Amino acid sequence: MPSILFCGDCHGEFSHIICAGRKADAIILLGDQTPNLPLPEELGSLWPRTFFILGNHDTESTGFLIAHRGDAWSHNLHGRVEEVGRLRLAGLGGIFRGRVWHPDGGIRYHSRQELLEATPPRQRFLGDIPALHWSSIFPADFDLLRWLKPIDILVTHEAPENHQHGFREIGDLTREIGARLLVHGHHHEGSVEGKIEGEIRVVGLGLREIKLIEF
Repeated sequence: MPSILFCGDCHGEFSHIICAGRKADAIILLGDQTPNLPLPEELGSLWPRTFFILGNHDTESTGFLIAHRGDAWSHNLHGRVEEVGRLRLAGLGGIFRGRVWHPDGGIRYHSRQELLEATPPRQRFLGDIPALHWSSIFPADFDLLRWLKPIDILVTHEAPENHQHGFREIGDLTREIGARLLVHGHHHEGSVEGKIEGEIRVVGLGLREIKLIEF
């Protein structure tokens, strides 16, 4: 059975992942990588089996975002499924932002395309939406993940409702797609495990925390 190394916000530090990742069948970065070099160079020989989602800090600097681009972009799990053994993993990168969609404030843009059409050319990044919003969650991201179900494991940057700063919308999505495990980063406190409605296991990883799970 496969083993997967889940990695909380590493903020430019990758040595602990490289040491622990040699035994893993897949390595999943949960956002806020903030790499100083292109991400494949940071991970070295582990890169072919490494996948990531973006965190909010990954788009606060265009340099961090560019380090995830190029050939590395095909390893972005956001809105797609990767199979590890017989497990189907999917990702939801980024955070809720009021300028796009926040559960407490409503929806301003349903999709990236809507935001792009509303963005003046001079404010676009690489001909697309503003760099910051490459890590914003859109309702269309939820629609896509629902279409991809069933999914066994969902990885997110935002936390679900069992965290004091989490969102029930994340838990609801997890239930809708049939995932039995949700792993998230974003909040830098120590590792937190629990369950949410639907008997879904939740693992929250803090700053530079890693967890190897064997399935």
